[in-house]
Amino acid sequence: VLSISLPIAENHNDLKAIIKHFKQMYALLKKAGLRLKDIRIHVDKGLNSQSFRKYLHNIGMVSNIPESSRNRKTVKRGRKRNFDEASYKKRFRIAQVFGWLDGFKGLVMRYEKKATHWLQINFLAAFIRNLKT
Repeated sequence: VLSISLPIAENHNDLKAIIKHFKQMYALLKKAGLRLKDIRIHVDKGLNSQSFRKYLHNIGMVSNIPESSRNRKTVKRGRKRNFDEASYKKRFRIAQVFGWLDGFKGLVMRYEKKATHWLQINFLAAFIRNLKT
């Protein structure tokens, strides 16, 4: 995990604000001096949307998102979307990080009222987890 966005204090679908949050992460990565052009982005099919794919294309990144049956009810004509299943499976390692963080019950239940406190506890949990390995 190279970057995270700021947490939001509301129940919502992740797709609702994905571009806003991705812009925050993109800005942090650019500030760190990382070369981001042509990087492949792997996300779950729940984030499969035309606007998000277009945003990634416009900033020079390659989207690797599986098709969601909810977003495409019929087969559309035209170019088939690029999807590399072999590299997508490697994203499981990232999912493991979030699984480790779920081991800290205070993070799962979200007892903190301020988003900054919750974010700092996440950093602390990641630090502790990395010390154990």
